[in-house]
Amino acid sequence: MGEEGDNCWDGLSDDEMSAMRSLPPSRVSEADLLLLSACTQDWQKVARVLGQLLDVFEHRFAEVPLEFLSYRLQELEAEGVVAIHGDPFLVRESEVRLISLGPKGLHSAGD
Repeated sequence: MGEEGDNCWDGLSDDEMSAMRSLPPSRVSEADLLLLSACTQDWQKVARVLGQLLDVFEHRFAEVPLEFLSYRLQELEAEGVVAIHGDPFLVRESEVRLISLGPKGLHSAGD
């Protein structure tokens, strides 16, 4: 990842960083499922994907900064579930598309 993405963490508070680090795997899976539900097989701006999730994410993950979703997009790309053009932390300049359902499939976060 380039320097743009590395610097995105600079503006986060210690509490926000702690909230991200302390999420249990089931909550991370829940966030991933939210992301996958907004992605399509067509390229779309990361800003659009995150915008679709904003209200739900802020309600379910009030303590976690929105940047967490950009980080999770990178992880999903590494798993071969989505493809990304650009730096997902630069949401207006990057694009994402679904390439498979991956090993997790579309199961509930509790599975």
